[in-house]
Amino acid sequence: MTPHALILLVALFQLLLVSPVQAAPTEVAQVTLRETGGTTNSAARKVLNLKAARAVKLREKKNLSAAYSKQLSELDALKRQRASWRRDRQIRSRKSTSQAVARKLSAFDRELRTMNKQVRSAQKKLLVAIEAELRLGVSSTRRAMLSKMRRPIVRALRKKARKIVLPDDELDELADPEELAEQAALLLQAERQLLKEQRGLEKRAERYGRMAELRSKRERSEELSQFDDNQVRRSTGRLNDPKSRGGGDGLHNESSDGAAGLGSPDPSDDGPPEPPGTDADLGGTGGDFSTASVVLADVIGATAVDALRRAGQSSDPRVKARAAKRARNQVKARLERLRARRKAIQALRARKLRNER
Repeated sequence: MTPHALILLVALFQLLLVSPVQAAPTEVAQVTLRETGGTTNSAARKVLNLKAARAVKLREKKNLSAAYSKQLSELDALKRQRASWRRDRQIRSRKSTSQAVARKLSAFDRELRTMNKQVRSAQKKLLVAIEAELRLGVSSTRRAMLSKMRRPIVRALRKKARKIVLPDDELDELADPEELAEQAALLLQAERQLLKEQRGLEKRAERYGRMAELRSKRERSEELSQFDDNQVRRSTGRLNDPKSRGGGDGLHNESSDGAAGLGSPDPSDDGPPEPPGTDADLGGTGGDFSTASVVLADVIGATAVDALRRAGQSSDPRVKARAAKRARNQVKARLERLRARRKAIQALRARKLRNER
């Protein structure tokens, strides 16, 4: 055997040994991607089936509610007629029928509550499957479809915004110790809610403040780089226009300076919504400024509420940071006032208890 043939044989033997090992990770990734995609599709079908069954149940309840309302109106008309044996007999018969329909409506309500829980549970599983598939790195078409599927699910699973209602913090010298204790407990509960919102606004202000600083540095570096060479440049009046540099939408790609690789969100929105069952990284109402404007409507001033609404519609991180700082300062001031009031109420209660002894 010639040396060249021996070298070729050795190379072929190494290729046979190495190729399966190198191909294994790719094949495993493809199988995992197919399995994850199948899980997502199965979860999506389950959500659609549950929603269809719930829609049928809602239509049946609507028809039954219409029949029940008609029975009640007929029963009311019978009660207004002149008393007679025939009228009383009809009233008893209609009452029995309407009560049976009312029991059916109660059963429908129980079934619908169960269905709502099932739909919510299926949506949570679908969202987990979508997140898992997106992390594996799918094609652009599949990613767009998954993102489109994800948005309504996140909206459906998001907790409904509830306005923080501040209790009465006036100091009543004539109140009983029990009343003062109840008032102090309500104030303490409001303080906890405000503290949560204050921390969320602080994190949000820091987050968008960093994003604004990075954007200003990048814009400054781009302006300075315009004069690095000796070519003659004509000013078109668009150097300061972010749309002329950011791809047409006025935003910069965060991956250009490595921010996206570190998990920094796009300044065009408030970042992707948090998966259900986990607390938002920003705390409080998360990154949704519109929700914060609803929650804090009775806590901060009208101007700060309008600023939060505008920040929710703005793509400028500077606007978001300023609105978050303004709201945070007002929430902090209200929180300090509630704390002082609660301590005064507790001190008054302690004095009343000592005097009773």
